[in-house]
Amino acid sequence: MPIPPDIVARVREASDIVEVISRFVPLKKQGKRFVALCPFHSEKAPSFSVSPDKQLYYCFGCQAGGNVISFLMAHEKMEFTEAVKYLADLAGIKIPEKRETQKETERKAELWQANNLALDYFSRCLRNEGVGKPARSYLAKRGIDKKTVDTFSIGYAPDMWDGLIKYARSKKFDLKILEEAHLLQRSEKSGDLFDFFRGRLIFPIHAISGKILGFGGRALKDDQQPKYLNSPESPIYQKRTVLYGLFQTKDSIEKKRAAILVEGYTDLVSIYQNGFDNVAAVSGTAFTLEQARLLSRFADEVFVLFDSDQAGSSAALRSVEHLFAAGLEVKLIALPAGEDPDSLIRGRGPKALEELLAAPLSFFEFKERQFGKPFPELTMREQEEFLREMADLASQIGGLDRRSLFVESLVQHFKLRDETVRGFLKRRKSTKEKAEEKISERGEESIEVEFLNLLITRKDFIPEAKKTISPETFQEPGCREVLGSIYEASEEEGEISFQDIFELASDQRAKDAILRSAHVDFGEVSPELLFEDYLRKFKSREISARLRKLKRAVEVAEKSGDAVKTNQLLRQYQKLKTDMAGWKPDQGVSGS
Repeated sequence: MPIPPDIVARVREASDIVEVISRFVPLKKQGKRFVALCPFHSEKAPSFSVSPDKQLYYCFGCQAGGNVISFLMAHEKMEFTEAVKYLADLAGIKIPEKRETQKETERKAELWQANNLALDYFSRCLRNEGVGKPARSYLAKRGIDKKTVDTFSIGYAPDMWDGLIKYARSKKFDLKILEEAHLLQRSEKSGDLFDFFRGRLIFPIHAISGKILGFGGRALKDDQQPKYLNSPESPIYQKRTVLYGLFQTKDSIEKKRAAILVEGYTDLVSIYQNGFDNVAAVSGTAFTLEQARLLSRFADEVFVLFDSDQAGSSAALRSVEHLFAAGLEVKLIALPAGEDPDSLIRGRGPKALEELLAAPLSFFEFKERQFGKPFPELTMREQEEFLREMADLASQIGGLDRRSLFVESLVQHFKLRDETVRGFLKRRKSTKEKAEEKISERGEESIEVEFLNLLITRKDFIPEAKKTISPETFQEPGCREVLGSIYEASEEEGEISFQDIFELASDQRAKDAILRSAHVDFGEVSPELLFEDYLRKFKSREISARLRKLKRAVEVAEKSGDAVKTNQLLRQYQKLKTDMAGWKPDQGVSGS
């Protein structure tokens, strides 16, 4: 449940970022700020900076940055709510328990109750000597024992249209709530209710807290479609944020700092039962970035163990992008042809899987196997497509160090020319990567970042800036958004802080811009002189753009033979140049 914004702000303001970060990272005072070796990437010279007056941190090496809350989320792998509660405890601030409307709270409570009722029904059906026989036979055939059934609360939905309905009525439970929980479905023809899960082995899907979010149903008959049926999403179940089995296995994963990622429920319970207890499974959706980030809270490396068929190999490769983006080390397991994790365990025993896990493939080795032939034997078009794909993947990897290591491995594994790969990377760079490389050059973006610092530290500069420079003048999208936020905030009474503007940022580019701006150091240079200098630069940029536009219009008019329009445009062009040459702050330009 979300914590009210006013409580979050109060907790943040009561937390000293230097005190909190120093609990995890040894900080050294350097002038007005504190520095350290960055905890988010490997380095020999400190580039990690903490600003006590602005209550923000920033690394000039890997561009990690944020406030005291985002530090705990990044360094300690806390969720937002966990981080706020941690800081609240340190500050002695009590967070109110009631954070939803009464109606929302009651509805969610009812959905939890509905799932608990269904879990009880499915468990009873599996244990029932007559009713549960088909499911118990299936479990015995798959080698799944009672201990594993109990660990994962596996149940059975009999092949009946109204089994759950009758059970709910016997417990005097409202069928409407079961329908809202997607445990019952309504016939389009008759309008009658019937059980959503029928004739299926049932796998409850737990939240990290242990609550039942929904269910997955595995068909018991070969002709039953679909093979897997999953609960639709609801106010308590968002598939892309959940991994099946993680509630039961998270402690083992965290202890080993390694996770085995599989595709299905039966794969997970099978290998778990055979001693591989650090396993999690994709649940009802393709693997997502949210699931990768969830896994990164407990693991540093992930062994991707998907089916050996083409679909499984493709899914394994697609998962790599999200795992890399979440900062995880990725190792891929190539199963023998025709095998999935469950069939491998049952047919060849746990030792076969143990041997595969001991000799994983790198991403590039796995990719090369998918080619079916050595890289040099691919057609030129296939090689080009592959390098474009690798350039896109590299852009998703956070931190310049990790990205460089990825590129070096790519070059070495496929024996490519470094300049060839760099050429593809240069053409496919993300906006964030381009920004990273420009920071040290003090290019246009750096000028924009520095200007933002002046406006936040000197609110009296803002009226002149608003009159002269529009946000559209800025070239970098993040800086453009921050400038607009500063202008909006200036309408309110009181000072503007870096924290205020950071909280207003809607995307990562804007957050990066404000973090870089917060760590600008102008030294002893007069802010007034700097402000005038920046105004000239930005006004010059704006007028230059208008002059280029007028010049193109003159050329078009000349080609069309329109002498009157040509002369008119030339006069505008010349006047604009003359006015610009003599422009000073607090002075408009003709045509503005």
